[in-house]
Amino acid sequence: MSYWSNLYDSLTDFKSSSTTSSVFGFEKGYSINQSNKDYAYDEAFAKSSDVYAITNKIARNAKTVPWLLKKKTGDKIELIENGPLYDLINTPNPQETREDQTEKGLLNYLLSGNVYFNPLVPVGFTTPSESHLLFTQLITIVSRFEGKTNVPHKYIYNINNRDIDIIPEEVTHLKYTNPTKYGIDTLYGLSPLVAGYLTVKGLNNNQTASASILENLGASGILSNESEDFLTPKEKERQQSILDNDLTGPTKFGKIAQSLAKVKFTRLGLDPTQLKIIEDKVLKMRDLCNIYDISSSLFNDPANRIQSNLTPADKMFWRNAVIPNLRSYISAYEVAIVDKYNKSEFKNGKSRYFLELDLSGIEALQADQKKEAEKDKIVVDGINVIVDMPISTQGKISLLMEQYDLPLTSAETLLSPEGSTNKILEILKSLSPLLANKLIESLSTEEVRALLR
Repeated sequence: MSYWSNLYDSLTDFKSSSTTSSVFGFEKGYSINQSNKDYAYDEAFAKSSDVYAITNKIARNAKTVPWLLKKKTGDKIELIENGPLYDLINTPNPQETREDQTEKGLLNYLLSGNVYFNPLVPVGFTTPSESHLLFTQLITIVSRFEGKTNVPHKYIYNINNRDIDIIPEEVTHLKYTNPTKYGIDTLYGLSPLVAGYLTVKGLNNNQTASASILENLGASGILSNESEDFLTPKEKERQQSILDNDLTGPTKFGKIAQSLAKVKFTRLGLDPTQLKIIEDKVLKMRDLCNIYDISSSLFNDPANRIQSNLTPADKMFWRNAVIPNLRSYISAYEVAIVDKYNKSEFKNGKSRYFLELDLSGIEALQADQKKEAEKDKIVVDGINVIVDMPISTQGKISLLMEQYDLPLTSAETLLSPEGSTNKILEILKSLSPLLANKLIESLSTEEVRALLR
């Protein structure tokens, strides 16, 4: 009696989570330790076709977006198309192009939640000559407590069974936010595939189960003897061997087997549980797509894949999945590479290099960009109408501020001699002094002051 009483207590005592989960099987295999840095690569990416498809789609599309190197000096911005930094961006090292390195970096980011930039600065120089990414799963962060938080003390890079110490100043670490205690203590970013571990596990198990079902399903029906005679053990064994050889295997799928005796046909096929296993894959795939903010319609989801869904899904794929991750990546690249050139070349701080994404070649976004351009043209045309009005400068400033929410300084800049009122100044310059004086006499005091600013 005490045995059953103790068993009952162990099953109903939900205060003891370890006992309960152990009894029901929930303690083992339903989570992944974040310290397992190989999981995202070996168990997810290399074994799950769905993880491979989604992360590759993001990374391979992202690498096609051109980077624009620009220099800002005051209000002036110019496009840079040559020079050491331009060359380094497009050929980061002898083994990689910008596209190659971007794809690799974003795959690391999407799989592990971490990217480590490690530029090579030659001895005696202050700017990098090469740009490299460290293999994420080979990095160990050694942290130290400083103030009220942990900061990197050094990075240990274990490659070919050798530990290489790298100081924090030589590494730029891009990562997804990891608010777990593990993330706070270790400084590692959180892999999306850790959060989606059960989804990935379910997809992998589903693929295994589906493959097993198809491999062993074999014939879809059988013609059997209707007599009441029983088989001897040897006859049963022989018939079983014939059955295994003739009916099972993917090449026999849909085949009907013929018997030599008086027979009847018996239909064979998937039972509802087996069908459910295959159907559940779609739901798990949608879960994985949600993790990466992608519509499952882009991956042949039969319920979502209708023509009207494809265009908005493609647009949101770029807006939600590709561009945000790529912008995070190039922001970290600016810290790792571009800022070093800024400090070296612009010691006075009056100029700086920066990077922009050229989105003009992304067809899915062109309709939106066209609409934005049309809106901008409407605004510019409206401002020109106000600027050309035969009213005082103060009246024009008031209208610009009221109609277009321009700040006072911007409105005044538009009406300065370098702005639209410069038309009058240019006309005056082209006239003879006599005619210019007559034209000035026709202007109001405010318009003359505006010309002299």
